[in-house]
Amino acid sequence: MRLCRGPDIIISGNHTPRSSDRFVMTEDLNTEKLLARIRDTAGRGMPLSLLCDYDGTLAPIVDRPERAVLGPGMRDVLQGLARNSRVRLAIISGRPLPVLITFLNGIDNITLIGDHGAALENADLFAQQAARFARDLHWLTRKYPGCELEDKGVAVGVHFRRANPDLAPALMADFFDWWLEHGNPGDFQVANGKKVFEIRPRVKTNKGTAVLGLLERWHGEVWAARTMALYCGDDTTDEDAFAALARAPRHAAATILVAEHSRPTNARFRVPNVAQLEQFLSRVLHALENTHPTK
Repeated sequence: MRLCRGPDIIISGNHTPRSSDRFVMTEDLNTEKLLARIRDTAGRGMPLSLLCDYDGTLAPIVDRPERAVLGPGMRDVLQGLARNSRVRLAIISGRPLPVLITFLNGIDNITLIGDHGAALENADLFAQQAARFARDLHWLTRKYPGCELEDKGVAVGVHFRRANPDLAPALMADFFDWWLEHGNPGDFQVANGKKVFEIRPRVKTNKGTAVLGLLERWHGEVWAARTMALYCGDDTTDEDAFAALARAPRHAAATILVAEHSRPTNARFRVPNVAQLEQFLSRVLHALENTHPTK
């Protein structure tokens, strides 16, 4: 068993995946087929590398980001997986690391990767610029009640899930008008999520580079011969990870999109919601606990 205690915290990867060349409609998860692959991996004495997004994947999307806590069932499943010697577990999120630490408090033997895997050499300069964006955007929260700003240190989240949905088109137009006039597109970019814009630095790292870097850190450059990687995510930012693993040998990786409806994606499989993913991960834990390496 691994002897480390508490969260293992990193924020960088070291690879840049190519642009997506897959992007097809997902298929509904064939649970038994994927469980058979996981059992086969365990039977050959190889660990499962489980990598998951947080919001919308392990915890439901909620009106207020600070309330996106794990349900008791999901927390128990993650704790069981983290304690299992056949699993390497990581959470890869756009959340700042301090927030992830708070949400995952009490779960040991887990790697936390924040800010989409971004490692910023000029973090102080980016933070100063992000702070200016946040100050300048307060007018948007006054004009559109329910619109909220999230300080991410080197990035700013503009959440409008709680704003009047009828005003969303006007809010988005106002935001981009402001960005075109006052933004800094040379150093920052705007990422679109589920009723949120995120202004974040233009860096070469993303969830795809973070996943590949972490797998190499855990298992070496030939990680595909030493583990099975399973990535679960729900948002557009997870597509980089889906795409990176889509180029791995088929036996070495599987990807699951958490979405109510099928859509074009780099992920191979789909489950409709967080509750269904929890059920699947519970079965993964049970399978690993009841599979013994073959001699």
